[in-house]
Amino acid sequence: MTTIVAEIGVEHCGRMENAVKLAQLARNAGADFVKFQMFHSFAALRQFEFSESQWKSIFALMKSAGIPWSCTPFDEQAVRFLAACEMKMWKIPSNPVVIHDGDLLRSIARVQSNVHTIISTGISDDTDIEQLLKIFKFNNPTLLYCVSKYPCQVDEIYFEQMENLKKFGVPVGFSDHTTSVVIPAAAARLGVTMIEKHITLSRKCGGPDACVSLEPAEFGEMVDLIRGAI
Repeated sequence: MTTIVAEIGVEHCGRMENAVKLAQLARNAGADFVKFQMFHSFAALRQFEFSESQWKSIFALMKSAGIPWSCTPFDEQAVRFLAACEMKMWKIPSNPVVIHDGDLLRSIARVQSNVHTIISTGISDDTDIEQLLKIFKFNNPTLLYCVSKYPCQVDEIYFEQMENLKKFGVPVGFSDHTTSVVIPAAAARLGVTMIEKHITLSRKCGGPDACVSLEPAEFGEMVDLIRGAI
């Protein structure tokens, strides 16, 4: 079965109630995991940060509601906190600040609870991917095909590149930045192990990633299409 990850990211707009609501809606729509983002050094996103006590409350609510969660760390402070939370699935984003920070990457790889590392390849060439897989070879890596455009148009998706990732000998998934519900289902037909899709409460009133996100009803439609395709 293809694992479906609902990328909440910063679409909570810095409000805890939005983060929890989005997680619940994504889970009700059929997502297997919800994923957040944690950072302390991005000035442009400071308004969307939560304190550690707020994160602990959010993660506790996820646990009580039975919602599997993950979170992308963008700095060492986030890695230390998420390691203390014994997070099991870790995400390496298509972000030059992260993928070119060897110390940060090795810190993530050394986390004892890290049993699955998801690597988005949107800005990586084959050499980058080989280096990343070398770092995370003991962390059960999965590569995600991704077009790092916000938003990405349907005609900019080239599944041949996704197929090309299979040469690295690890599971391959798809991180989709279109607002199509059909494209992820097409990827599922090609046998991807994971699909990551952004979710928002509203594209009209959402946050920075609203333009690449599905609204909850659309997310549910996408899940139905994916499950019907495999």
